[in-house]
Amino acid sequence: MQLSKTVLALLALILSVVALANASEPIRADPPAAPKGEDVPAAPVKVTTKTAKITHKVYFDMRIGSKDIGRIVIGLFGNDAPRTVENFVGLATHTKGYGYVGSKFHRIIHGFMMQGGDFEHGNGRGGYSIWAEKHEDGTITNKHFEDENLELDHSSKGVVAMANSGPDSNGSQFYITAAGTNWLDGRHVVFGRVVDGLKVVTRMDYTNADYMTNVPDEDVVITAAGLLPLDDPAEELRKAAELEQAKADWEALNYKLKVGGWGLLIAAGFVSYAKRSGSL
Repeated sequence: MQLSKTVLALLALILSVVALANASEPIRADPPAAPKGEDVPAAPVKVTTKTAKITHKVYFDMRIGSKDIGRIVIGLFGNDAPRTVENFVGLATHTKGYGYVGSKFHRIIHGFMMQGGDFEHGNGRGGYSIWAEKHEDGTITNKHFEDENLELDHSSKGVVAMANSGPDSNGSQFYITAAGTNWLDGRHVVFGRVVDGLKVVTRMDYTNADYMTNVPDEDVVITAAGLLPLDDPAEELRKAAELEQAKADWEALNYKLKVGGWGLLIAAGFVSYAKRSGSL
């Protein structure tokens, strides 16, 4: 069989394209250089519940009725809501002799949120912060503390925020969202998000509750709570570097497959044409 010069030239071109795909990386445009002599201010980065730095981790072991259903781990935003996080950690660890262990989620609205933290009465009418003052006559004053950050969003399932009865009325009650609830933005202090145990949150969300009062048919109880160690920063950096490398490798492979695939497609087309035209 004898190949025409045209077919040979086309095949040489195709082989060059395939070789380029195997040796090249995607061409990336460099960002425009800043004008000389001018300082370009960095664009402000808005902190969200997905990007806020986690400074503490608290766990809740959960039970519905007589059945243990698993653990929820909540990452807390101590840089964005330090006072609220201090209160939540104190109540989770019972540093003042009272707190969340043994308390229940007294209000669950399917597809919206689940509210708990009232260790005082268990019905949404009680609870108080770690700064409350207990007196000899049994009265408790200064139960609440002020709002400190209303900027973080309720953009997804698993957001943790303080329940309140108006501005500056934070005590011990909090809620976990079962979905995005952006209409609550600016009205409640968001201070954390669930980082592990969303399946447990879903199980709680599907608990049967009275359609008028939203009180669960079975008690949804925090049986144990406490602090967990944060991940090793060096390990977190290593994981992030591995993820970035994997993304870069995938982009390079995708580019090679794309360019090489076009080359093979063109080759197949010209071979088919050459056969039909009698060049092969």
